[in-house]
Amino acid sequence: MEKNNKYSIIIPTYNERLNIGLLVYLIFKHLRELDFEVIIVDDGSPDGTQDMVKQLQQLYGEERIVGT
Repeated sequence: MEKNNKYSIIIPTYNERLNIGLLVYLIFKHLRELDFEVIIVDDGSPDGTQDMVKQLQQLYGEERIVGT
């Protein structure tokens, strides 16, 4: 029996509001065959990165996008 692996992709961010959406899109586009979650660790960005992470959670699901 083949065991399925789940992967966690950890992305540290600081002021990445303009980049995080594209990065997450590319991860989902190129890794669609894998079971994975994206963990976004933001270091208190003042540019609205956390707001963008919340939007990504609504789009891809909170079980796939984890924001801290």
